Amino acid sequence: MKKITKILSLAAASLLAACSNQAAPAKETMTAAPEITVQQTTQVPATTSSVATNSSKSIGSQNAMQKELIEVFQKAYPDLDITKIELVYGTYYEVEAMNSTTEFTYRYDQNSKTFIQAEQDNADPNEHNLEKLDLPNLKQVDDMIAIAQKAFPTGVLREWSVDKDHGDIIWEFEFHESNGNDVTVKVSNSTGQVLEIDR
Repeated sequence: MKKITKILSLAAASLLAACSNQAAPAKETMTAAPEITVQQTTQVPATTSSVATNSSKSIGSQNAMQKELIEVFQKAYPDLDITKIELVYGTYYEVEAMNSTTEFTYRYDQNSKTFIQAEQDNADPNEHNLEKLDLPNLKQVDDMIAIAQKAFPTGVLREWSVDKDHGDIIWEFEFHESNGNDVTVKVSNSTGQVLEIDR
């Protein structure tokens, strides 16, 4: 009888051990799920910040886009002179151009690599030569962005444009601050100097 009791006790102990071994993975599975959830939660801000970083980087890497805009526009409209190139709200590009009688605004479709006319106005023939950009002497936008960011390093670049003002080609950059304010930095194309910071 003692032998049977011992055998039953050993069997019961073995079953308990087996059950506890099976229960252990279930516990790990249960604790693993919250860990995954926590990791996913912590990854969301990382993804958001990387998107913000990537968007500011993509805005900051504009040389290829500048070249593409000029080349595609000149091929499509060889009789017009470019007077302004602009990245609007970080989402689309516009090119303003003119001949001796008419001013045009075109929006660029990056997918089809074509320009769509958005506006048309009468032009002052005397302003034609004053407003057209000297494209061979136009600096690369990334270099101008670097100058503006050095002068105002705390904002995120949202917009840029280049046109002429009083005979000088002026680059204008709009930065957005975390407090919601927008700051504009103007840089001279000819000297590379910051001309104005408008808060």
